[in-house]
Amino acid sequence: MLTMVDPRFVAVRAIVRLGAYSERSMQTSTELVVRSGPLVDGFKRYDAVGGESREMDRRSVVIRIALALGLFSACQMPERAPVETTTTRDSAGVKIVESTVPAWSRSAAWSLTDTPRQIIGSVAGEIGSQLFRVQDAHLFANGRIAIANAGTFEVRFYDPAGQLIASAGGEGEGPGEFQLLSRIDAVGDSIFAYDRGLGRMSVVSGGGEFTRSFGLPFLDDHPPARPLGVFDDRSILADSPYDFGPESTIGFQRLRELMVRIDPDDGTIVDRVGDFPGNEFYLAEVNGQLGSQAVPFARQSVTAVFGNAFFFGSADAFVVDRHASDGRLLASFRIVRPARPAGEAELDRFIANLAENAPNEEVASRLEAHYRQMPLPDSMPAYSRLLVDAVGNLWVQEYSGVMFSASTWSVFDDDGRWLGTVDMPEGFTAYQIGDDFVLGRLEDELDIEFVVVFGLEKP
Repeated sequence: MLTMVDPRFVAVRAIVRLGAYSERSMQTSTELVVRSGPLVDGFKRYDAVGGESREMDRRSVVIRIALALGLFSACQMPERAPVETTTTRDSAGVKIVESTVPAWSRSAAWSLTDTPRQIIGSVAGEIGSQLFRVQDAHLFANGRIAIANAGTFEVRFYDPAGQLIASAGGEGEGPGEFQLLSRIDAVGDSIFAYDRGLGRMSVVSGGGEFTRSFGLPFLDDHPPARPLGVFDDRSILADSPYDFGPESTIGFQRLRELMVRIDPDDGTIVDRVGDFPGNEFYLAEVNGQLGSQAVPFARQSVTAVFGNAFFFGSADAFVVDRHASDGRLLASFRIVRPARPAGEAELDRFIANLAENAPNEEVASRLEAHYRQMPLPDSMPAYSRLLVDAVGNLWVQEYSGVMFSASTWSVFDDDGRWLGTVDMPEGFTAYQIGDDFVLGRLEDELDIEFVVVFGLEKP
């Protein structure tokens, strides 16, 4: 006759039999998990990009079988404590924040809207509607947008409907004119416009009127200072690189750069902030003298100002430091990950991208010949740009090695915790990130430029 068996008895027997399994056989049991953190109770760490199939420990297999057969009720299940993905420690008064995986779940991740909510620029039309060699842009709280349109040597102002309402500048060296318009910074309702060719800053009112200019100082034997951003007290953070010294040798070299704060009223130096790592070059002997040569995957130092502090990164590793305006180190935000190797496959991709964007085949051929004969660094830079959004989150653009590609940005909150990543489209260069928007330049397949505003969605 048939005998009905209590399912709880089956569960108990299953558990007992599982206990006799070898460790090797237990390691073959896998499942797809949605989120975890560092190695806990035999679990592998989760790869935040797409999940991973991970080995389960024996205790987890037993509990899952018991749950499936109804041996335990949900309320009887002991809850696993949330896995910490970020650690914070103090080192001589400096806050060190290290993250291993993002804090965001998939459902909480931020993203850009599929299409821009505002577009400035056109393929054809009046001169004021066409953009050329856009270097920077800023969206004011009143909806107006200022654009550094270097192709016409102008700072332009557009209303919220995208109509040109004012412009300042023109080609030349006179008051209010530009040679190499390179960046703009919003200071209240005005714009500080930097001319790299003339080494000076011009101040333009929100109505598009030139008000004054001041030269940026020479720092000892350095080139003129280069502005990096404006603090809340209106002083300007600027830097200037040291030259290679007589003790320099052939090989990879990292310049040093001097950072200073500049008075925005007369351009004088207020404070020397300190020495920081500069850009990387390869020193080679050319005609009996040492000269710097550009190399693939060279590390470039990057800076972003926010409030009365600034972020600085050398791109050697995924480490970005926060400094007070006087240079004091306040905190260090880090992602724990191995460096990406720089090999022949990466070089091929780098050169193919150069050729695609070169003006002609002759230039492409010369660039390839140069980079093929240059040595490669051991690893790729960790990142290439920094921005800080309106609420103080740090955005770090991960290094791709190619121009005009889609980009991935890692986002850190004000406490230094790695929140997650946000993707931005191909051909897009971000200039400003607000609480709910990202402003930047977008180039289409015909190299036509637009300034666009994407919405920033935060579930």
